[in-house]
Amino acid sequence: MAVFRNEERFITLVQTRWFVGSEMKRSFVISHKELSIEKNFTPFDANGLWKKRLKQKYPKYGTKELIEFFDSPGKYAESMRRFFGMRSEKASILFSQTVGLKVLGNLDDFIRKNMLEETNIEDEFFSLKEGFQSLVKAHNQILKAEIQLKLLNPIVEKDKELQLLNQKRHEFDELQNTTPVYLTTRKQDLLETEIEKQEQELNDYDLKIKDSTEVIQQKEDDKTTLMVEIKQDEVGNQIAELEKRISTQTKEKERRGGLLNKYNNLIRKINLQENPDEKYFDTQLETINNLKQTLEKDAVEVHRSCILEEEKVKRLNNDYTEKAIELETLRKQKNNITGRVVEIRQEILQVTGATEAEIPFIGELLQIKTNAKNKWEFAIEKVLHHFALQLIVPERFYHHVNQYVNDNNLKGRIVYQRIKEENFLNQFVPDVQDSLFSKMELNRQSEYADWLENQIRTHFDYVCTDDLSQFKTYKRALTSSGLIKNNRRHEKDDRSKVFDKSHFVLGWDNKEKIKITQKVLSEIDIEIKTAERQITTYKRQYDRMNKEKEIAIRLSGFEKFQEINWQEMVVSIQQVAEKKEALIKTNNRVETLKKQLDELIAELKVLNENLDGFKSTRTLINDKCINNREELIACKQTLSEFSDMNFCPQFSFFESCFEKLKQLTLSTFESIQKEIRDKLFSDINENNNKIRSSEDKLSECLIEFKKPSQELREKFPDWESDTDKLSLNLEFISDYIELYNRIKNEQLYEYKERFKKYLNNDMIDRMTKFQAHLETQEENIRENIEALNSSLEKINFRPNPETYIFLDIKRDNSEKIRQFRLNLKEWKPNMAEYLITKEDQILENSFLKIKSLIETLSNNENERRYVTDVRNWLNFSAKELRREDKSIYRTYDSTGKLSGGEKAQLTYTILGSAIAYQFGISQTGRNTNSFRFICIDESFSNQDTEKANYLMQLCKQLHLQLLCVTPDTQTGVIEPYISAVHFVKRESNRNAVIYDLPILQFQAERQKYIAAQS
Repeated sequence: MAVFRNEERFITLVQTRWFVGSEMKRSFVISHKELSIEKNFTPFDANGLWKKRLKQKYPKYGTKELIEFFDSPGKYAESMRRFFGMRSEKASILFSQTVGLKVLGNLDDFIRKNMLEETNIEDEFFSLKEGFQSLVKAHNQILKAEIQLKLLNPIVEKDKELQLLNQKRHEFDELQNTTPVYLTTRKQDLLETEIEKQEQELNDYDLKIKDSTEVIQQKEDDKTTLMVEIKQDEVGNQIAELEKRISTQTKEKERRGGLLNKYNNLIRKINLQENPDEKYFDTQLETINNLKQTLEKDAVEVHRSCILEEEKVKRLNNDYTEKAIELETLRKQKNNITGRVVEIRQEILQVTGATEAEIPFIGELLQIKTNAKNKWEFAIEKVLHHFALQLIVPERFYHHVNQYVNDNNLKGRIVYQRIKEENFLNQFVPDVQDSLFSKMELNRQSEYADWLENQIRTHFDYVCTDDLSQFKTYKRALTSSGLIKNNRRHEKDDRSKVFDKSHFVLGWDNKEKIKITQKVLSEIDIEIKTAERQITTYKRQYDRMNKEKEIAIRLSGFEKFQEINWQEMVVSIQQVAEKKEALIKTNNRVETLKKQLDELIAELKVLNENLDGFKSTRTLINDKCINNREELIACKQTLSEFSDMNFCPQFSFFESCFEKLKQLTLSTFESIQKEIRDKLFSDINENNNKIRSSEDKLSECLIEFKKPSQELREKFPDWESDTDKLSLNLEFISDYIELYNRIKNEQLYEYKERFKKYLNNDMIDRMTKFQAHLETQEENIRENIEALNSSLEKINFRPNPETYIFLDIKRDNSEKIRQFRLNLKEWKPNMAEYLITKEDQILENSFLKIKSLIETLSNNENERRYVTDVRNWLNFSAKELRREDKSIYRTYDSTGKLSGGEKAQLTYTILGSAIAYQFGISQTGRNTNSFRFICIDESFSNQDTEKANYLMQLCKQLHLQLLCVTPDTQTGVIEPYISAVHFVKRESNRNAVIYDLPILQFQAERQKYIAAQS
């Protein structure tokens, strides 16, 4: 207990302790009345009756409590400091330090820890940090929007590219639709022009034929006249008869010669002898008959082989078409499943509105691990093949799927599994070494992954082993070669081409299967070409055999050698000619007429040849004209189907696309038509490939946006809520474009404005207040040190020369403090520059500096407390100044190098001024609401009289009440300064008794004691 008194005012401090069982209890009391242990705390009990008695004795005075009880020392000390006018809890620490009065060590640390208030900035910092979160949120919205724009931009660009390709596809469709109409129209125009030209040529040739016929008729008349004149001559009649015989024999010779030429031409083709004599002719005729029979038999065999090969080509073409469709399907998807089941799944998706991820094939959610693929892929694919082709149908689509499957002819087979929401304990199922499941990888992004894992573990719990001794011990097992054991049933199917890699269906990446399918297509194409070459060979052989057989048949018609013996007729003609020549020599007139007749016959021959040429040419032109008319009729019939349509605009576009049309004539029509169709077909295929490629890339972009990286999802947890309603179906690409435009034109602007608002209206204000708070604390410290210096200036530290102590302040230039203060200055944005340039990067840089500052302070609590404690911003030292001119006499950073007396004197001065400051004692000492009591224990035992006197004078100057605890032998130095002595004496070496004596009484009693002893 301690009682403190001013005039008419008391403060009593009480601490009580007692035990309840083995637990010590305590209570603290502050009273505004004078209390004593004997009067107010006796009897003292553990039940707290003594508290009630005090409350009853000292009730409230108005609103003021005269007695206050505290359970904790903290509240007790806080109230005590308030009542005594102490500045902070440092006052209590300084009070305890004066008891031992230890010598100062580091002056800088002492001033910071004992003379200055600790600057607690934590609340302000956390308030600043809390406000910063709103700014961070606004900034994150900007970052997210910018990243979303970055990911959406390729979607927009790819969509534009796809639209252009689709527009091009539309143009190609128009070209394809226009092609037959345009080419037919052009052909019609060309035919009409050509027919008109041919009709004119026919008219020209009709005139030529008419003129030639008239000339020939005149010449024939002249010929007849000459022949009549020759006949009327007797010799001439004989000559005419001989000429008739020569003519007949000549014709027979020519006939036989012609037959021989035919015979030789035919016999040459089957590699037999030409121009045979009569004997060899008969032998060769027998050979020809035998050859005819052989050729008939071989031709039948070749024809049969050709038919078989054609059937093979037909089958291969069907296989090629199926594989080409399969390849096309694979390119449009990611999985390995093809065929009618894919088309059925697409029909179901259209009816239900589901996505492929919502109604997947089981096979596209499973794939074999890379390390197991080489050895076990064949066997596992075989086991899971039919299971992989099944569809997964969740409960929400189940009714619609049933309805569609039941009401429609699927033109194929489909199996699907109905899935309800269930919880599976897969994590508790023990893993079996070398199990089929251990070699599988599941698509964990699918909502059906747990169900699928349960299915495989339950229904396909095969063990993969090539050790047949172990194989027979398992209920279900399989070997890498495809031997499957299911209880007692064993199966192995090694039929060729029943199951190869082209039939594999597992996995969500079909690049390998595309390569395999392309390879199979290439192999089928090679087979087709090989078979077609073989067919061509067979057909050539068959044609050759038929031709040779036909030759043999025709040769077998030459039954007698006489038919080709033309030499016989040469001899006969020669004999008749000799007789004719003899008669002519005897008749000159006949010779002249004959000469004229020969010339006329020669002229007629030329005229008839010319006429035949005219007729032949006219016939050719007429045939072509007839054909052209027929083609023209066909063109008009074709164009009549489009008579109600206007193709003029399309024709202009069509002509602009094909330069070759400028070279179009009737003779080049077929080749140019084929070239245009081939080019159009090639361009369409190329464009379709580009569309598929663009769609694939666009799909990848959609996936990247809707399901971004884990890093982005962690950075922006609300990303999925933005993309949840977006579909990965390209039909809904407009939703992405709409989102892109909304972010670009609306949201990003709103986010930036919100960010500016938070930064300008809130964060800058918070940061400014935070900075100002720290700077205000620095100013307060400087003011407090200035107040201390005012006290120290009145204390003579050294008598000769007269000096006093001055506390000097300098900025701390350590890296941490310097950088922190620099960061506090540099965060502010240059608003003047921003208002001129509107450059967002200025605000962004300010945000990043604030962010860096707050993160640095948040990440290291010790460092934060250090740099935000403003006391650490300053370094302190003591300077001893001459009172005369205030020049520096000496500087003190610590007491390490001082003598004992100097250390004590500096300690008294600094500690005393600190106590006066913390206790709230004014320079005049007239501040009644201040605590001024200190206790010094044995401080004079090692000090000389001069230093002891200095201490007492210092306490007097600082208006301190001093309690000195010292042996009675050391009281001499303090007696001039004290008013009472509390003398402690031990009675009978047992109990200690305190005698409270005024100083004069104490001195008188001491004199009496000394006198009695002497």
